[in-house]
Amino acid sequence: AQSPDSFKKMMLVWDTGASFGLTPFRQDFIDYVEVELPVKDTKINKVIGVGTAIFKFRNDKQETIYLPCIAYHLPSADVRLFSPQTYHQMHDGSSTVNADQVVMNLHRQRIVIPVERSGCN
Repeated sequence: AQSPDSFKKMMLVWDTGASFGLTPFRQDFIDYVEVELPVKDTKINKVIGVGTAIFKFRNDKQETIYLPCIAYHLPSADVRLFSPQTYHQMHDGSSTVNADQVVMNLHRQRIVIPVERSGCN
């Protein structure tokens, strides 16, 4: 089981290659269906649920906002993955990836995510 501290501090990865989001935490979901799906390229990990998860971001005014997106529940995951293309297909808007930042344009606000070149993002 994940600790309460890991729930708060778990890294969120903005993943343009993800078909859907991913989270190890059941409490991230606002709706949920139990499933059993094998994870590609591994025989030991299985997705145990799918539903609408809520992902936390800060907009360009530094206000906390929450975005709903379809995600898999994989308890063994060590990050949360957010799929921007899945979000935009469901809720419209657009994203732009630049050399120094990623910009999500939503209906009435923007999310700007800086790209850190010194470490891993």
